[in-house]
Amino acid sequence: MDLHRWWLAVLLSLLCSLPRPAPACGPELVQPRLSWVDDDLLDVPKSTLRADVLALATAVEPLPGVVPRRVRTCEGVRLDLVEALGDAPGANEIVERWVQLRCGGDPGGWAALQGSVPTEFWLYAQGVAELHQGRRHEAQASFERLLALPAAQRHYRSTWAAHMLARLAEEGLSERDPVQLWAEVRELAAGGYADTLGLALAGLRLEVRHHRASGRPDRAISSLMAYLSGGGTVHDPGSVAQDVRALLASDPDTLRRAAHSAQVAGVVAAWLTSRDAAREIPDGWIEGWLDAAEATGQHTGADRLAWAAYRQGRYTDAGAWAALADPDAPMGHWVQAKLALRDGDLEHAAASLQRVVDRLDPDAIAFSRPDATCSHGSSGSRAAAIELGVVLVALDRYDDALTTFLSARDWPDAAWIAERLLTSDELMGYVDRWFPGYTLIYLPPGNTPNVEWIELRAALRHLLARRLAREGRWSEAIPYFPNGLDALARELEDALARGRDLERPDTERGEALWQAAQLARRQGWELLATEMEPDFRIESGFFELRSTTAARSGAHPTPGEPTADGSTADGSTHGEASSALSPTPTELGRLARHDPGEPRYQYLYTAWGLAKEAVELLPDDSDELAIAACTAGNWLENHDLERSSWMWLVLLRRAYATDIGRSTARAQGRWWGLDEGLCAPIPPERLERSRPSGCGQSPSSLAWALPLPLVLWRRRRRRR
Repeated sequence: MDLHRWWLAVLLSLLCSLPRPAPACGPELVQPRLSWVDDDLLDVPKSTLRADVLALATAVEPLPGVVPRRVRTCEGVRLDLVEALGDAPGANEIVERWVQLRCGGDPGGWAALQGSVPTEFWLYAQGVAELHQGRRHEAQASFERLLALPAAQRHYRSTWAAHMLARLAEEGLSERDPVQLWAEVRELAAGGYADTLGLALAGLRLEVRHHRASGRPDRAISSLMAYLSGGGTVHDPGSVAQDVRALLASDPDTLRRAAHSAQVAGVVAAWLTSRDAAREIPDGWIEGWLDAAEATGQHTGADRLAWAAYRQGRYTDAGAWAALADPDAPMGHWVQAKLALRDGDLEHAAASLQRVVDRLDPDAIAFSRPDATCSHGSSGSRAAAIELGVVLVALDRYDDALTTFLSARDWPDAAWIAERLLTSDELMGYVDRWFPGYTLIYLPPGNTPNVEWIELRAALRHLLARRLAREGRWSEAIPYFPNGLDALARELEDALARGRDLERPDTERGEALWQAAQLARRQGWELLATEMEPDFRIESGFFELRSTTAARSGAHPTPGEPTADGSTADGSTHGEASSALSPTPTELGRLARHDPGEPRYQYLYTAWGLAKEAVELLPDDSDELAIAACTAGNWLENHDLERSSWMWLVLLRRAYATDIGRSTARAQGRWWGLDEGLCAPIPPERLERSRPSGCGQSPSSLAWALPLPLVLWRRRRRRR
């Protein structure tokens, strides 16, 4: 192996040792809305076109005679012929033979059954056979002869024949208007003629296609709404958007004519307020449609027009249309709330958002998911309630904000208010007033249901219990703990009481405090942990969310959050929403009680502090002291080296005579060489700890790549 190839191998091995990026992993985290108050709050939501159009169609009265298709063609042939023949001799054999010939495509055998089936069936089958043979004019004549029969003799095949004539006219084989012929199909169905296959409804779908091909998008939209109201469905929302775009690009006369149709206007407004429309509305389209709508003198759908105007930045028009909207139309109030936020009028914004929450049917408008978070779902009433909660916090109405967030099932924001903005006494009064005596049987970790399915009342009581416990108010906290945890809380309270009793001997007090420390360590997650920062019990402690306290107090600005100079952490300017909704002095004063830099898993620090009190009371060179110092030192080995080292020094200075103390000295300061529970030397191979691999970064391959040049060098020496 020459020197050049050897160095090439070294270079390749070093390149392979570099960390490689990998796709990030993890669940969709529930970020609190209060942690990112930015100009997104000034945007109106975006609807989902397909669901919106279907919802609009439910308000349209179906056309007479239009019913959904019930059966397939061959089954329709069977059902109609069975009903037509009734109890005639040999009816079953005739039906089976006819269905076999009709669905098998053998026109040659139909002649033998000409006298056995009603004339309308035979004429229709003859017309279909002629179509298959390419004899379209003869087929048209057969269908027309069928429709010329007396009404009593063509009950089952009149709609079928009229539908086929419309199809032939659509292909240009007839001078008649296919739209008129499809209307005749609906008239026949409404007049009582059989329509087993739902051809009246199918004709509406074909009308939509015909109008699109003819360049009449307004009529295509009208036919589409009639089709949907009769039981049809939208398979391709893009085609609906195409119709609206074609209409908005039309001349002013066409726009004014279309604006007079409530159905067409509703679909246009649905597209203008949908997510897709924001990226593709050319200049002049929205202005032309608003002018056409204003020219009608009608205010139907004014809330949607206000919504569309607001999305395009026409705030004056948006305010005018919102004022004309129906008082019961929620979107008009939502637009007014956004305009009030822009003006800094939080009271008006809160009142308007409350009207939205009260009036908006969750199923009336299908909202697309927000871009900034996937935590707040797509329910319009829920999104409005969350926005209302943000405004109420800015107004220092914390009780109302907590109620609003709970009603929206927005547990992250509700929990943050309960832990950071309300005082303990205020929260206790709130819980006692609204959720007295409501408890939940405690489920161990791993069996706890998702927060969306937890009774939030019980969750709030448990949060209050942990908060009171962190403040040392155990006697007040115990009634709020779920069943199963209250006994543990009493045990810890009793241990603390014995440990703080100055009348007891120091050794007894130390043992009691050590018992309390162990309980706080083992059960602290259930008895002491915070729901939000710093512990984030809401995510079971596995993930660290954005700190709402730090973001709102300005201690650690996040992207979009204002800094001291008025800019934001991402370099953008301080937005209108974050200016109007920035924390008030009252809120900042309440947040000042909490250190945004407090360590995560603070219950571990509480347990360590109790252990520190215990070891200060336990006698020197006792096994109890050694066990307590050794065990407690391991609790913070990965979090706080200074506190862990403090326990290590206790072992060396006050418990060296014990076996554990001597083992600590032999570990030569490698505190992590002692295992909690055993607190004794462990095998040397366990002392080496590899770097843990993260979700966003692959582990480095230096461990295997760096020895490779040495291996190649030794092989080269052996060859020599």
